[in-house]
Amino acid sequence: MTEKSQHSKRRIRRSEYINPLVIEDSLRTVLESVNRLLEYERFLDRMETTKADLGELPIQVERRILRAARRAEADAIKLAKATLDLFNEYQDSRTLDEFFADLALELEARGKMQFDEVWEQSMPELEDFAVKRGLKKDLWNWALSYQDFSGVTLTGEKGNIVGMLKERRAVLVPQNPSYIPTIESSSFVDGEFFRRAVTDHKAIIDGIPHFSPYAVVLILLKNLLERYEQRTSAMALHGVQVLPTGIDPFTIFIIVVIVVVIIAVVVGLLCESGTFSKEVCIITLLLLGGALFLMCLFGGGETGLGKGGVTCTMIFNGEEAPTG
Repeated sequence: MTEKSQHSKRRIRRSEYINPLVIEDSLRTVLESVNRLLEYERFLDRMETTKADLGELPIQVERRILRAARRAEADAIKLAKATLDLFNEYQDSRTLDEFFADLALELEARGKMQFDEVWEQSMPELEDFAVKRGLKKDLWNWALSYQDFSGVTLTGEKGNIVGMLKERRAVLVPQNPSYIPTIESSSFVDGEFFRRAVTDHKAIIDGIPHFSPYAVVLILLKNLLERYEQRTSAMALHGVQVLPTGIDPFTIFIIVVIVVVIIAVVVGLLCESGTFSKEVCIITLLLLGGALFLMCLFGGGETGLGKGGVTCTMIFNGEEAPTG
């Protein structure tokens, strides 16, 4: 190839490497699984309330609920695999690098932003997008009624995104501080490789925890899978558990944040084709950065490390993760 022909090569954005069929199939599976999981959670909430009022449920009803719990566990597995399939497309093409580089510059220009304000600005567009693709609005509104995102702030700092909640602080970087190869969903879920994930203390740089979008998604999926497994096992032994809050807020939180992150990532891709206005695209990216920090903070991040920070980057007990 001549020097002239080399210089004439077309410059492309990394998102052009993404397979749209994977995105479409993964998004559809995610939303179908979320509908089923939220319907189950709402049903279980009613059964917990009934058991609290009556003191017990008929044994036949307990058995039916246990069957429903096992189906919900299978739906959680589908959700985890579809989410990871979608994120692997972005991870391997390094499209998220471009997303978060743009987001960091935007935050540096805008200054500190409150996550709940970003949420209010972005939710109408994103909800409409998700509902048109199968998300049931009544279930979504029910799940949101248990969420509180106040107090979380985002800011840009030296090309990175900084998330803060009171004294807790973490830095989101496009690439993992410690290298994690792409992990195929079949290995991570069916091969139960998620069980080997442990906190990576090398990701604390200058006393501040750093984490990547990919690492925090892996940790959230690990929590999702283990949470449903533990709840089903407890139900098999003791029947329906009557919780102090009436529902399991942590499980609802995981499902909500997964939806927000998936929709925001897909919308971020569509923004390049002009499907959404510039302001909607910017707000969506801000929402994505905040949601990932929330994932880190409440979805399994280890606190008390560094200068009051939270680390979400993980390693697999020193073993290399299986790849496709």
